Amino acid sequence: MHISVFDLDHTLVTGNSSYGFCAFLHKQKALSSLALIKAYWYRLRHDFSSAELERLHNQLFNCLLRGLSMESLERCAAAFIQNYIFPHLYFPTFQELRFAQHRGDYTVIMSSSPSFIVRRVAEALGVDEWLATEYRVDASNRLIEVHQFIDGRAKAKALTGVVEERGLSLKQVTAYSDSYRDLPFLSLAGEPVAVNPDAKLQAYSRENQWRIL
Repeated sequence: MHISVFDLDHTLVTGNSSYGFCAFLHKQKALSSLALIKAYWYRLRHDFSSAELERLHNQLFNCLLRGLSMESLERCAAAFIQNYIFPHLYFPTFQELRFAQHRGDYTVIMSSSPSFIVRRVAEALGVDEWLATEYRVDASNRLIEVHQFIDGRAKAKALTGVVEERGLSLKQVTAYSDSYRDLPFLSLAGEPVAVNPDAKLQAYSRENQWRIL
């Protein structure tokens, strides 16, 4: 058996699914324009600083998702998949996924995007397993905090667990991502693949003769 593991944003899809979902919620009048402007400001500050991605995610969660009903988010996610994810699939990586499924690989999506999005994507694409950022809810099933943020280190740990559970070797893994932040995860795989890589990952991939899509 072989394992093929895919990042979601800028890898299986061409954009950022979290931002796309928030724009979708805004169109549904579930988010205000002010909240989106504030979130954009957080993103700009993050891009020009050395802050960790987890800090940005927590800021965006507090600005955009805290207090929203998980039930309503799940319903919106179902419509979002049809309206955003499918039209924005990145064909070269999607083709790799379909090839992997055809030859019987165990396929996994690992993403920092919210679980209520990633689960729907995994189900729609027929992926065997998924890992995503999880949230805690209160007694009314409303989001109150980030429970588990998924970054490159968390992906690396989870990948090791997937491989061990199946009695396989990391050499039997092909991993796909666009970001240098996923280096801990990519470096474990027998075949790391850089997809539309950022500048740092592109340079690293060329230096180490990794495949680039």
